[in-house]
Amino acid sequence: MKKLSKLLWGIVLIAIGVIIALNIIGILHINYALFFKGWWTLFIIVPFTISLISKGPKTSNLIGLFVGVILLLGTRNIIDFDTAIELIFPGIIIIIGIMLIAKSFTRTSKNDDIDAKINDAQKDGKLDDYTSTFSGQTVNFNGEVLKSCTMNAIFGGIKCDLNGAIIEEDVVIEACAVFGGIDFIVPDGMNLKIKSTSIFGGTSGNKPSTETPDTPTVYVKGTCIFGGISIK
Repeated sequence: MKKLSKLLWGIVLIAIGVIIALNIIGILHINYALFFKGWWTLFIIVPFTISLISKGPKTSNLIGLFVGVILLLGTRNIIDFDTAIELIFPGIIIIIGIMLIAKSFTRTSKNDDIDAKINDAQKDGKLDDYTSTFSGQTVNFNGEVLKSCTMNAIFGGIKCDLNGAIIEEDVVIEACAVFGGIDFIVPDGMNLKIKSTSIFGGTSGNKPSTETPDTPTVYVKGTCIFGGISIK
């Protein structure tokens, strides 16, 4: 993927260099400042197009490309510019929805420990649910057996304290923060594996540097959409 990305960027830079050279020797006559109306949108369109080709159709790539194209259409007066600006937000929501639906039909990779564990837990019906919508809550497992679960913070927040939790077997926590946040408090020595997908959001913090051998593992799969997940 990295080689393909470098190849595509190389082609783009060569093309730009050739155009500049032809302009200097008089074969082309291009006013750089007025290359074409809306030329600046290429700084959005080109990088996301290259990323889309080299890395595949990821949500962030599609959103970036959509924003660039819709702005280009607006600046070129193909559609009204004010209308183009107003279309950006609903367009992003639609893309996110489409990608979430597409991912729901995608088979889990057998080589991915976290996805495999989540898939097994869902089949066994083991996932408990904690959801916070337009509110906040604290989930404390002190002295309790930690089981696989889902945590959804939608315009809200969840604080999950794993200190004192009893872990008898591998556990899956599927966390989703949409315009909200989820904070995990993790004790030292806990075996923790994290995988996250972020769209205008992110996962912060590091998993514990030390792990205890021959003990169960907590698998956390996070999805952040205009939200965040932190590991403390």
